[in-house]
Amino acid sequence: MIVKLSEWMSDRTRIFVGLGTAFVLAMIWSFVIGQVSAESDDAMAGATDRNRDRTQILQQYVNRTLNTARLASLHVGSLKAKGAFDSEKNLPVSLAADPIASDPTFLGLRVIDARGALVASTIEQELAGSGQKQRSAALGRRVRDGVELAVSRTVDSPLLGRPTIWLSRHLRDSAGRSVGTVEIGLEPSQLTAVFGTGAAKPNENAWVVGSDGFIRARMSNGKVTSDQDVRHGELFRRQQRSDEGSFVSRGAIDPRPRLISYRRVPGYDLFVSYSTLQDAALKVPRVRATILILGAGLTSFAVLALAALFLRGLRLRERNARELALAKTRMEEAQRVARIGDWARKFNPDQLIWSPQLYAMYEREPALGPMETEFTEMLRPDSVERLNEAVDRVTRLGEPATWEMQVRLPSGRTRVHLASAVPTMDTNGNIIGFHGTTQDITDQKRQEALQEDLTRLARTGAMNALAATISHELNQPLTAARNNLASAQMALDGTGTRDDTKAIDRLKTASQQIGLAGQIIQRMRKLVMTGESEHTLVRTDELITEALAIIMAARICPFEIGRKEPAVEFHIRVDCVQIQQVLLNLVRNACEAQVGSSDTPPVIEVTKHGARSVRIMVIDHGPGFPEEMIENLAEPFATSKEGGLGLGLTIARTIIEAHGGSLFAQNRPGGGAAVGFTLPLEDPRLWQLEDGTAAARAETGPDRLGSHR
Repeated sequence: MIVKLSEWMSDRTRIFVGLGTAFVLAMIWSFVIGQVSAESDDAMAGATDRNRDRTQILQQYVNRTLNTARLASLHVGSLKAKGAFDSEKNLPVSLAADPIASDPTFLGLRVIDARGALVASTIEQELAGSGQKQRSAALGRRVRDGVELAVSRTVDSPLLGRPTIWLSRHLRDSAGRSVGTVEIGLEPSQLTAVFGTGAAKPNENAWVVGSDGFIRARMSNGKVTSDQDVRHGELFRRQQRSDEGSFVSRGAIDPRPRLISYRRVPGYDLFVSYSTLQDAALKVPRVRATILILGAGLTSFAVLALAALFLRGLRLRERNARELALAKTRMEEAQRVARIGDWARKFNPDQLIWSPQLYAMYEREPALGPMETEFTEMLRPDSVERLNEAVDRVTRLGEPATWEMQVRLPSGRTRVHLASAVPTMDTNGNIIGFHGTTQDITDQKRQEALQEDLTRLARTGAMNALAATISHELNQPLTAARNNLASAQMALDGTGTRDDTKAIDRLKTASQQIGLAGQIIQRMRKLVMTGESEHTLVRTDELITEALAIIMAARICPFEIGRKEPAVEFHIRVDCVQIQQVLLNLVRNACEAQVGSSDTPPVIEVTKHGARSVRIMVIDHGPGFPEEMIENLAEPFATSKEGGLGLGLTIARTIIEAHGGSLFAQNRPGGGAAVGFTLPLEDPRLWQLEDGTAAARAETGPDRLGSHR
């Protein structure tokens, strides 16, 4: 039971450890994942905010640059409207002197009329050249209706000798008709110059893209390029749906994931974008994530190692517990076989401990705990004395002690226990308690008593042989004496004197006594002789009469023995010697039981028992039997007499049961005890009186009381 309980507790502990370990690991990794995710989200949010800020800066810068060009175009348009460019020679006018038209941020500014002819320019190379009309017409076609200032794709300008973006604006008269075009050339880098050469990190890109999907200016790694086609990219699709936004996607040029922000440039067919590599934005969080994951891994390993060590310790403890339980079971089994229980008494605090076998020996439930005052109530007075002396010797003198106790158990059985105790001492040699063992030695004591009884029986056998010899030897002189007395009587019969008559009477009496002595000796010889049992048909009154004669001759009882029998003659078939032996034993016990307590003689009572049995019992007037001994009175070694062996009634029971009867004992309500036996009657047709009257009449007849000494 203890092992099963321990295994159940261990299984629950394992489950608890497993769940606890899983919970701790889940908490650790939940924290790590949450922290990494939070830091990544924070990093992405920060990068997004930075991108948006950079995008807004780029948008404002591009818008301001284009507005400068738009103002310059408006200024030049107002000059043309005033006729400043009309020339009789039809030659283009130089605008180099105009501070607005010759803004240094412009690569050049020129005015083309409705026919496509160049009418004014800040570019010296094309002021005196030929073919201006043809070239101007080609440039003018870039201006689209409805656009105040069109931004062309990047072209390689032969005049300027570099890639150029042309900003075009229609010139209109008062009627709204186009009268020409103003074109302003810009370097693509001018659109991203706000970031200079070091304002943007190497992994960051700044784009100015036309609504046609071609890049006007792209700054990456400090270099500015243009005219890349990004119509297939996610950025181009998103800007068509909304004016601004941020998202993560693979770039149209660089396939690595990037965080991209974009904004439309109001009033122009342009939008700007600023992007950074996602890896760059997450670099710091990923380093921290690596550190956190490494720490979580080490912590998880430590937790798992601790759980494994704990479970290993638990397994070792379970194994030790099983071994201890098995050892305890073996010890308890050994105690049960040897009928030994152990106990311990502690003084501070006061505590008494019993082993399970000790509870079994004293027929007590373990749930009730050890006995204190109840224990001494189970002992005989002399056993209590020995117990107190032993405890005093152990606790006061610190010496081991061994003592015997006779214990009356709750079931009524009487057992003999051998107890041993030794003191328990602390490190300073002070007695702090004692412990010991208690062994049931009842069987051992019975064996010892049996051995003594066998020795006594051997002596009794020798005495029986001696008695048989003596009786045989005495029988001859008694016979001779009787014969001599008979001869003397015959010799005196002829004298006829008064004195001779008295002598003859005395001789007759002496002869009768000698005959009686011979009969007694013959009965005693039968009683002590050994041989096979011989069953004969006999009347109960004859059997009792012969037994009482032996009792009187052997002076077994100091009292007169009363007889109480019905007039009926009960016939039984028995071994007379064995039944007389039983009667002698019962009468002896009855006489010994009432010595010193009553002078009323014991009585042998014969009654009919049931339909086919007769009951013979010996009634005494002593103190009776202890209640706990009545049921086990005929058990071997059970006795109420001081120094008794407890074998007499055992032998008697064996004899009676061999004759088909039973032995019984009981206390009488008025005091004293009755011990007797029943024997089966012969066929009812044999229940006859000497005069032939039916036996049934005697069952209601008067009792016959007699006395014998």
